[in-house]
Amino acid sequence: MRARVLFVAAAVAVLAFAPAPLPRRDRRTDDRTDVAGTWEFVECQSSGTPYQVNYHVEMAKDKFAFVLKTGGRTTYDMRLDATASPPSFTWSQNGGVRYVGSYRLENGQVTMVFNGGTDVSARPTDFGGKPQWRYVLRRISR
Repeated sequence: MRARVLFVAAAVAVLAFAPAPLPRRDRRTDDRTDVAGTWEFVECQSSGTPYQVNYHVEMAKDKFAFVLKTGGRTTYDMRLDATASPPSFTWSQNGGVRYVGSYRLENGQVTMVFNGGTDVSARPTDFGGKPQWRYVLRRISR
């Protein structure tokens, strides 16, 4: 009986100091710049008024492209700053910033609120307000 108690006590002591499992490589981290892929519009507003679009979006960490269903394309250079609160972005063309905004990436969707302008510190940060533009996009492919 005493040997059994000692065995159980030794087993518990060994397990108490067992190392934690190594992190799994297939787990995704919370990368707030993981925007690569093709996106469809769930919602599109201008100054709080919804409107319909006939295009989808293709994004990479440094590009944002409106792709018309008829084949045309308008592309912006995009700069994401995930360290800002909320994360910010700028869209530029020909070396000049044209739009500034904030974004929220969660559950396969990205919400973007933005205004025309060049000053990132003046970007909209209220996702429930009425910025100049508000897009809600759902990723349809990577």
